[in-house]
Amino acid sequence: MDIFGIGPLEIIFILLIAMVVVGPRNMGKTGRMIGSFLNRLYRSENWKLINEASRNLRNLPNRLAREAALDELDALHKDIAETSKAISDTGRDFTQDIQDLDVGLRAWQAPSPDAVDSKEDPLDQAPGTDASDG
Repeated sequence: MDIFGIGPLEIIFILLIAMVVVGPRNMGKTGRMIGSFLNRLYRSENWKLINEASRNLRNLPNRLAREAALDELDALHKDIAETSKAISDTGRDFTQDIQDLDVGLRAWQAPSPDAVDSKEDPLDQAPGTDASDG
């Protein structure tokens, strides 16, 4: 059974060294001092900064990977925008070509001005003359 990655023999060894260094009479007092020190340490701003820096360093590879993916997505978005613009320009050109073709077809289908002049228009006759008099 390990506690914080320390086995039972290691805990006994640490307690024996503490008893030799501190002495059996001062073990309680020393324990309270160490606990108080750790409490102040954990509540201090420096400890919070150290934890935040450690967390940032642990998350750094993931954050860099996300940012790299965002860069790739931005490049892909630019490519899509350029392709869309090219398709739009091609569509405009195609529409203009169709309009030009339509104008050409209408001009080809329309009767020539000579053919229109050769037909007599009853309204163009002089007043008082009948078109059926001929």
